[in-house]
Amino acid sequence: MAKFDATYAIQLFDIAMADLESAKVLAATWQRGRIENIFFLVQQSVEKGLKAYLCHKNGDFPMVHDLGILLGKMDLLPPQGYSLVSFSQFAGIRRYETGNPHLDKSDVDVAIASGEQVLAWVSSQLKTS
Repeated sequence: MAKFDATYAIQLFDIAMADLESAKVLAATWQRGRIENIFFLVQQSVEKGLKAYLCHKNGDFPMVHDLGILLGKMDLLPPQGYSLVSFSQFAGIRRYETGNPHLDKSDVDVAIASGEQVLAWVSSQLKTS
């Protein structure tokens, strides 16, 4: 039995798109505030996008933030597949740490592009099945 109504997939997808848009706003001023917040919002957009896909396909999804667990439940993988798991750290421990000297504008650009690719893929899947 499905845990969620199928229409919830669209709501999740809309929230995922809004999270990615918020990441883009922060990316425009990436040197101000916490750069980690951009990655957190990208992680959230990817997480909700994957959950939208699973909800659309199965009516259910695990209530977790770990992208690896979500990807493991999928019958098809989005662009970048399991490499998306690297974003999971920003929904966990990185939320409680300050500063990361290893992140810069090129990392921000890659993160935003990753979120865009995943959500474009989810959108195509929601429309075709």
